[in-house]
Amino acid sequence: MDRPKTFEVAVALIMGRTGKNKVSAMEEARDSYPDLFLEFSARMKAGGPDYFAALGIEGKETTFEQAVSSHYQTGKSKADSVKAAMQSHPEAYQKYLLRLRNGEHVRFDLNR
Repeated sequence: MDRPKTFEVAVALIMGRTGKNKVSAMEEARDSYPDLFLEFSARMKAGGPDYFAALGIEGKETTFEQAVSSHYQTGKSKADSVKAAMQSHPEAYQKYLLRLRNGEHVRFDLNR
């Protein structure tokens, strides 16, 4: 695998490979590519652009747990909420499965 050209590309690659959210992927990229992180930090301090939006990484993404919780709050059962979230947020569901395969413990907060 080639070395990423920018910190944002490193984050995108880590997110795709591991299913981590943006913040967790940024932490891993910071540790794995400290030189790219320093360049990114200097660019941000100077008011320069970040390239996350260009890579399709928006600031706030809905996790599968959030999608299930929002369906559950409408009065659906737990099973129906999971099924509805799988249909309404397929990308979040795929990331959720990847996180489980990577051994992450996922907790659902289902408060009404």
